[in-house]
Amino acid sequence: MKKIKSQLPVVIWLTGLSGSGKTTIASKIYQILIQKDYKIELIDGDKFRDKNTDFSKNGIIRNNRNIITLCENLLHTNDFIIVSVISPFNNSRNEVRSKLEKKYIEVYVEVNLKTVINRDTKGYYKKALSGKIDNFIGIDPNTPYEIPTDPEIILNTDNESEEQSLQKLLDYLINMNYINENI
Repeated sequence: MKKIKSQLPVVIWLTGLSGSGKTTIASKIYQILIQKDYKIELIDGDKFRDKNTDFSKNGIIRNNRNIITLCENLLHTNDFIIVSVISPFNNSRNEVRSKLEKKYIEVYVEVNLKTVINRDTKGYYKKALSGKIDNFIGIDPNTPYEIPTDPEIILNTDNESEEQSLQKLLDYLINMNYINENI
């Protein structure tokens, strides 16, 4: 398989509420690209978080900056860095965009708050709504989720199946010449 090197490396930054489908989509695109011999790092915000970083606004910003630094370091040895992180603040996403410039693809995994509350796969929303979790993004007024103002692609997991969202992301990567169309 011939890789299109002129566009690589690149960071695919999936942002959205907890339970929106970021990790699922990131894992699936990772599997597809790794089978095509691309060098890839997968960074999951839940697994990345430093134990000493809290969920306050400042803690979230610090965690996002740590991910940005890691991405900058990993770009030298990879074709793709796939990041799955809530990343709720436009300032943080703008910071990564300004640092990585054309090596940054922002993917907004859009979903209605009611949908993720109903999904609540990890039980976090129930705990947050009952006051058992502070600073829960999208619920606590101190940590709102700011909808991205200029993402390269929007995947709407309310209206698209997992396969449709994945195909939409693959089509974007093909159309922008990041990958070959025979994937």
